[in-house]
Amino acid sequence: MKRNSKKKIDKNAEKKAKKQKHETVDEMPEDEQEATGEDEAATEATEELQDKKESEFEIALKDRDSFKDQLLRLRAEFDNYRKRMAREAKHTRETAAEEALLDMLPVLDHLELALQHAADDSGTLAEGVELVLKQMQDALSKHGLKHIPALGEVFDPNVHEALMQVESDEYDEGIVAQEFLKGYMLARKVLRPAKVVVSKGKADETPAENGQEQQEPKEVAAEEQN
Repeated sequence: MKRNSKKKIDKNAEKKAKKQKHETVDEMPEDEQEATGEDEAATEATEELQDKKESEFEIALKDRDSFKDQLLRLRAEFDNYRKRMAREAKHTRETAAEEALLDMLPVLDHLELALQHAADDSGTLAEGVELVLKQMQDALSKHGLKHIPALGEVFDPNVHEALMQVESDEYDEGIVAQEFLKGYMLARKVLRPAKVVVSKGKADETPAENGQEQQEPKEVAAEEQN
């Protein structure tokens, strides 16, 4: 705005100066008037050329700003695209690993079961099964597979699946008393919850047992009297 106002002021001043020149030129001799006219024509041509260049410069500035804005938009879109592709690639890898590990869990279960049955064997069978099981556990752990702790832990419905509740003198109420099937996690995702039995706490004495305990002293006393 200031620049435009300044241009208007300059043009008004130029018009006044030209008017004063014309008045001065009219008073000059003809030879001088012709020379002055040529100078004025050259000056006007120069001014027109300068105005044209200024107009072209302003258009170039607008085009530059427009191209810069487009470039920033394209850059932001490309960054979003790159991030989205990275997320999709990561999801694809995790999904593929998840499916493969799920298929391997039954094999792992059978090896552990075989090791339990081979524990009574004094030969090399138990050692061989244990070695294979250890190698498989190590290989799967490298891919992010982790065993979910269960036995003796507080029951957590997020990682444990309760099959039943039992009375237990060993474990307090709400504690996992038995693990039927091991659970596993891949990173922070539960692949398979641990199937467990949850303790209800110690068993309460039944009324029948209390009555029997109360009757026994009476029967002993009656026998002593006889």
